Amino acid sequence: MRISMEIIYENLAEFRPSGRKRRGWNEMRYLGFTPMGKKMRDLAEEFVILGRAEELEAAELPEKSGIICLGTPRGTLDKAQRWILLPETARWEEVCCALLITFRKYQLWEEALMEALRRNERIESYCQASVDIFENPIFVHDGDFEIIASVNEMPEQVKWNYESQTGKKTVQMETMNEFKVSREYQDSLKTRGAQIFPRQQFGYRGLYVNFWTEETFLGRICVNELGREFRESDYPLLEYLAGHVQTALERGCLLQSDDPRDLEQSFYELLQHGHTEETVLKKRLEYQKWKPGDRFLCIRLLVSSRDFSTHAVYFTCRRLENMFAGIYAFHYHEGIVIVLNMEKINSDISEFFQRFAVFMREGLFKAGISCQGNDFMELKFYYQQCLAALEMGEKENPMFWMYKFEDYVLSYLFYQGSRKLLPQMYCEPGLLKLKSYDEEHSTEFFKTLYIYLVNDRNIAHTSGRLYIHRSTLLYRLEKIKKILELNLDEYKVRFRLLLSYEILEWTQNE
Repeated sequence: MRISMEIIYENLAEFRPSGRKRRGWNEMRYLGFTPMGKKMRDLAEEFVILGRAEELEAAELPEKSGIICLGTPRGTLDKAQRWILLPETARWEEVCCALLITFRKYQLWEEALMEALRRNERIESYCQASVDIFENPIFVHDGDFEIIASVNEMPEQVKWNYESQTGKKTVQMETMNEFKVSREYQDSLKTRGAQIFPRQQFGYRGLYVNFWTEETFLGRICVNELGREFRESDYPLLEYLAGHVQTALERGCLLQSDDPRDLEQSFYELLQHGHTEETVLKKRLEYQKWKPGDRFLCIRLLVSSRDFSTHAVYFTCRRLENMFAGIYAFHYHEGIVIVLNMEKINSDISEFFQRFAVFMREGLFKAGISCQGNDFMELKFYYQQCLAALEMGEKENPMFWMYKFEDYVLSYLFYQGSRKLLPQMYCEPGLLKLKSYDEEHSTEFFKTLYIYLVNDRNIAHTSGRLYIHRSTLLYRLEKIKKILELNLDEYKVRFRLLLSYEILEWTQNE
């Protein structure tokens, strides 16, 4: 493994070195060292030259070479060369021993990383092999913010969320919410190469490298500054480690889900076009251990633009699947679609929604929920119910977290109808006439009729609700029938009247 003059300088700290740091000082280019000698020119590009001041003064040293000098040479040092100056009293044997240990240390590290790659070991193996190099906590997360590896953990660092059902660790939702509003964190997701994340977010600094494949963010490796302070050499060393980890990720060494996400493609086709190859869908459902006739709900989760800028959408999808049995979640049209298989949730639906509501409050989400379906080929229509529930729910109950379509069916019908006609145009004319009569004569016929209808025309119940005598109610009903000019014994008449009441109430709330 090649190391830099910076690494050598740091590992010679016991000799109290002074350095002439020039361009390329932190460049990883040296395989070893060689004492001053006649054949050193042939090795100068890859080996550091070790010599005493008097020897080096008289020698013609290769341009841009790295030099370790015992003592201080007379005259001006070549600016193109990289010098480390040690005290003249430094013992030659001890310096050689320190250099041998340094180069051997990094050579063994490289061998450990290459062996992990050869054996297709888990990402944690790469991090564990690097603990002695960085002397700080090291962790890796993927593009969904699932923790792939975390080693050398210390009490002061941010805690992970442990999913008991899967045995996996993820970033905590509270931390994810902080990421969403942190401009610094959002900017950090665009970087390449080793970068420092400031201490303001967590109380300590982080040195990180993002993984990219072309323009796709794959995840990040990070070292937390808790064991020792960062050094200049940590930057190229972390980039070196990140290169091996990314190779492992791209080769598929990361423990991935057994689900290749093919089902997502079928669901996407259903939502986008309303159809997909049914036999293919059936096979993909079977791979998920689902059946075509399983009962399901479709859920649309609202997310903000900052969820996309911090890659929180993909984190949320994976966390949902880890937290709840029977969930399949994926990104669709600037939001998240959840297909909930009700045969797989391992609890009753009310218990599921109690837990789901907690999840949404923690993540500051809102959700539209469809009615129950039992044919995945009709997924598009249930998705439309989700959109309708969100649209109407946010109008009528903006402080709620969840909106079920079944609670907003009438509102949605009235809203759709009002786009072409005024809402009152759908009302029974006789009822509008009754309402106007009340306004002119200060009567309560409009309310009386409503209570009468919702109590299934039961005289005792209606008079009790209105706190009036039976004879008074009968008198009012006779007057109401004359104004309406309708037969209340007919079911369709009563249905139109009740529907008209709902329309008028909805119009008033609008």
